[in-house]
Amino acid sequence: MKNFCVTSYNSIGCTFLDWTIHWVSGQDKFYNVETGVGALCNNPVEKLNAHGHNKNFITSSEEILRTVDQFDSWSPCKLNSFYLGCSMMTSDKLKDIDAYNQERIKEYNNLLSVVETNQVPIIYVDLNESLLALSFYVNYPRVIDKPSLLTGKIPASQKEVLTDILKTFFDKDADSIWELREKLALTLRPFYTDQINITANHFSIDYKELWFDLHNQLPSVLDHLELTINKDRFNQWLPIYYQWQNIQLDIIRFGWSIKKIVEAIVNNRPLDLKKYKLDLYKEIVILHVLLYGHDLNIKSYGLEKFPDNTEQIHTLLEKSQHSCEKYWRD
Repeated sequence: MKNFCVTSYNSIGCTFLDWTIHWVSGQDKFYNVETGVGALCNNPVEKLNAHGHNKNFITSSEEILRTVDQFDSWSPCKLNSFYLGCSMMTSDKLKDIDAYNQERIKEYNNLLSVVETNQVPIIYVDLNESLLALSFYVNYPRVIDKPSLLTGKIPASQKEVLTDILKTFFDKDADSIWELREKLALTLRPFYTDQINITANHFSIDYKELWFDLHNQLPSVLDHLELTINKDRFNQWLPIYYQWQNIQLDIIRFGWSIKKIVEAIVNNRPLDLKKYKLDLYKEIVILHVLLYGHDLNIKSYGLEKFPDNTEQIHTLLEKSQHSCEKYWRD
């Protein structure tokens, strides 16, 4: 029997990586400590990113110890794993985003040390890179099964996630979608990323290798775990990987193009925005850059959704009345 842990400080693909290791190494079953033994799914991408995989998601030292004990005592599977995440926390520092993030980093390293002490190999997805597109991806609000800190309920839409962020971290309410957009554009830090120094022993894979080159990186990952690749399973895995990859590209493609989009809006140059699949958060980021980078705002009263081309957005520009002293690039 072999156990391992997949982890990253932010949500950047560990569910898919966890499933991939089981799938390409030829496993047929998966042991979840809550639901028991079940068949390993054939394609996790069919449900919310890769959440068709019934992973063990662990966020506390108590859960780590209990899960490892259950693996060793009860699991009939040859290979067992859990995804170590860092849960949202409540604290007196909650209203200070920087202090809150530092507290989470400290707790994350404490959790990793517990995993290391229990001799569970760690596969860590590294994202220590100051890159606009990556920062946008990391901060992109996903509708997943994480309960609100404020209400304890799971948000059902991106708008609910963003409304919850506004009330939790900034003590503000919004009566309309355009008010929510502007308040979050003024308060969020969409290009902020934490620089994580991992002290526990681990095998590192870069996020770019996970997203764009995993087919070439898998031999090294499996070698580290003393596993071998099943060639038939690998061939079945490849089209699923490309399917999952396209989901990530839908988000990161906008991150790659933020500067180009905003410059086209400011300079009244034509750019079709349909391919970027604008949503509320992407609109917030565009407005954030206009406010902090160009001292411009948008006449947004009654505007529930941005136009899908830059020239139309340009007609809505106006001088900002807000004092935006710092443009948060990182």
